Amino acid sequence: MVSQAEQFARAKKARRRPRKARAVKVRRKVCWRCGIRELRERHGLSIRDVAEAVGLSVGGLWDIERGTDPQLTTAVRIAGWFGVSVCDIWADL
Repeated sequence: MVSQAEQFARAKKARRRPRKARAVKVRRKVCWRCGIRELRERHGLSIRDVAEAVGLSVGGLWDIERGTDPQLTTAVRIAGWFGVSVCDIWADL
């Protein structure tokens, strides 16, 4: 014999909506991230120093260093501030 609690649990489980499939992120080689962080550390700068100098938020620069593709204007600003070309730190171009 099934208790009322078990019946309730089964009924509740039956009413649940199926979960939506999550989008799978495609991992790809990210050279931009390595270039910015390497330059910043080579110059002995904190992420805050660079973000303030190029007019970005700390979170925005942190995202770029970890793989978010920046807008082209942002990439040019960062590269120009370091005195290098975008191609030097963004090898995929």
